[in-house]
Amino acid sequence: MFLQRFLISNLCNAFLICIMLGFKRILRNKISLRFQYLSWYALLASLTVSFLPSRFWLNLESMGPDSGNYFAISIAPETVSHTAALGEGWLHDTTNLAVNPSADWLASAIVLVWLLGVIVMLGVYWRGARKLRMIRAYAGKPAEDVQNLFWDCKQLIAPGSKVELKESRLISAPVSFGFHPNIIVLPGEHIHSLSQKELRHILLHELTHIRHGDLLTNYIVCALQALFWFNPFVWLAMGQLRRDREAYCDWTVINRFSSEGERIEYGSTILRFAAIQTNIHTSLVNEFCAGKSLLKYRLEQIVAFRRENRLCRVICSFCAAVFVFLSFVQVPAMALCVNNGDKYYTPSETLNITEEDFGPQFAGAEGCAVVYDLNADKYTVYNRNEIVRRLPPCSTYKIYVLV
Repeated sequence: MFLQRFLISNLCNAFLICIMLGFKRILRNKISLRFQYLSWYALLASLTVSFLPSRFWLNLESMGPDSGNYFAISIAPETVSHTAALGEGWLHDTTNLAVNPSADWLASAIVLVWLLGVIVMLGVYWRGARKLRMIRAYAGKPAEDVQNLFWDCKQLIAPGSKVELKESRLISAPVSFGFHPNIIVLPGEHIHSLSQKELRHILLHELTHIRHGDLLTNYIVCALQALFWFNPFVWLAMGQLRRDREAYCDWTVINRFSSEGERIEYGSTILRFAAIQTNIHTSLVNEFCAGKSLLKYRLEQIVAFRRENRLCRVICSFCAAVFVFLSFVQVPAMALCVNNGDKYYTPSETLNITEEDFGPQFAGAEGCAVVYDLNADKYTVYNRNEIVRRLPPCSTYKIYVLV
């Protein structure tokens, strides 16, 4: 059941990602950088739906219509072998529906390959986490003037959680990582060549990430990428999420500046790191500079800076409603598809089946019937939709009339 939900989730989320990217491309000049980043949370929520516990799906199933009343009488000649009768036809098929060896083997193989991919991804993250632990262990405290500047920036941003500032020669560009406490690490080789304004810009940027909760979000993104390692749409979306995260962080910082000159100076600080090759190759950190293409996009957004207006908020609210709706459309669709596959049986087309109205015999009661003629090898059925619906006990699902 989980495998079916997971595959359906991948299809639904691929569709959602295409819709989100299409909306953002068409409305890129009318929606804010804040919305472009925060809207990805709808996708993150959507990606977790298939991992909801079984109790949720059982409760969802119990909300459906109650089962009808079913009854049947078994009448067969004593001279007829019950074993022979059960060896052919519909009843034999339904008793073997619960276990399908070939289908189980294929499902097990798919799950095994998926788990191996998840383990590989977790191994990559574990290697990155080891490097971060080493950086943290050997990092030292920066100079007193840098710590004073850091304190002033903390008072301005109010990150809302404990933050430590360190410097290390093991990194070439500023990074932030960790959770409780959050850690900002400055590059030891370059920190002394930075001006007070450049240091202030870097600290404001990293503290804004922490205030936005981006460090925790980044860990969630890494976990989802590990679970959906085979889905190229998820990788594309997570790359866009990281790009929008940096652009929104820049927008938040420069939104505090009152002059165009300060915004230009902030862009110059980012540009300073364009020629520096980062030596942190892990997705577990927020990097101040992470690739030339991202730096180019961030600088373009800084040049095109604009504050939100009422029309922008209206458009963003409409798009947000659409994205949230689409992210949860998969819940009933997933439940319907999974339940249909588990609760309904399609008989073989080679069976000789005719329908007849046994309504008078049921005297108004809701139910269904299957009558099998051994001599004619023919099934006569009443209320076919309910006949193909499986009911407990799971080993047989139905009791059939044999005449």
